[in-house]
Amino acid sequence: MPRRIIIDCDPGIDDALALLYAARSPESQLDGVTVVAGNTTLPQAVSNALRVLDLAEGRHVPVYAGASEPLERRLQPSARIHGEDGLGDCGWPESSRESQTERAAQFLNHHGQKFGHETTLICLGPLTNIAQAIRSDPESMSRYQRLVIMGGAYRVGGNASPVAEHNFWTDPEAAQAVLEWRGTSIRLVGLDIVRTVLLTPNHRELLRQMNTKLTHWICSSTRYFLNAHWQVDRVLGCYLADPLAVAAALRPEWFDVQTYPASVAVDGLNRGQLLLDEYAQSPRQVPAGIEWCVEVNRREFMEDFLACLGPAQWTSKQVRRCLIGCSE
Repeated sequence: MPRRIIIDCDPGIDDALALLYAARSPESQLDGVTVVAGNTTLPQAVSNALRVLDLAEGRHVPVYAGASEPLERRLQPSARIHGEDGLGDCGWPESSRESQTERAAQFLNHHGQKFGHETTLICLGPLTNIAQAIRSDPESMSRYQRLVIMGGAYRVGGNASPVAEHNFWTDPEAAQAVLEWRGTSIRLVGLDIVRTVLLTPNHRELLRQMNTKLTHWICSSTRYFLNAHWQVDRVLGCYLADPLAVAAALRPEWFDVQTYPASVAVDGLNRGQLLLDEYAQSPRQVPAGIEWCVEVNRREFMEDFLACLGPAQWTSKQVRRCLIGCSE
């Protein structure tokens, strides 16, 4: 039976890939998309979410605009990584739809009150919308079955500072507020595991050979993303951070996790740094901690991800056959 999910995002190329993955996966029922400023400005991010859902044949999925700035800071978009339009400057077609009049935090509260016990909230951008929703109605937010958050770096360097991952760095006050709240189960997908999963040139070639309108748009958009990853990290491919968080919600059995108390620094040079307390002595602290993803079945994830983006008849098994002989 499909899992009910809501996605909070800031599209962003990898956010777009995650939206496509969630909208097209038979494992999910996407009830709504809330949008926050992060990778790009709020108006651009809302436009991007609508454009992506149109191409995913997700016209029925409502989109809700949220926070246009972090809680206490100025927004600094990531044009160097995602392009001026947030989608690799490749001309994704505009949508004729508009976002809903209800704001993101209100929608999250209302949905949590009615359906939270059966819904996973997947957070792919700065946690500003989530923090605002918790402030306005913590009881409704505590009804969500689980929050899956793409954020944080622990034993690896950051991508926004030497120690901080971009989502937590953009709005560290929101990240700390959410982790400190702990009103429901929280699972973190951080850079430590993200950097083990790459969309490679071989994967992009398979998408091109699938030869659909959608896969051609994906190839165009990810060309910018691959070039940015090469310039910044000298890797031949691009990290699939946000799609991996979707997988952590839809297919939790693919992931190994460890539970720790957690905190996020909000000041100084370590702004946005995630701290996991592996040395917590009291067992009472562990149930109140967060689940930190430490390993994933990379083959299962990648085959499922590519199959969901391809034509309707494609399966994970078919993708596996096509990738025989290709390195991970």
